[in-house]
Amino acid sequence: TIESSLRANSGCVKSFFANL
Repeated sequence: TIESSLRANSGCVKSFFANL
């Protein structure tokens, strides 16, 4: 669903900023 996609995407964003 769209919600699950947004949750997965937000998780990628969080990990991205965590790696900065």
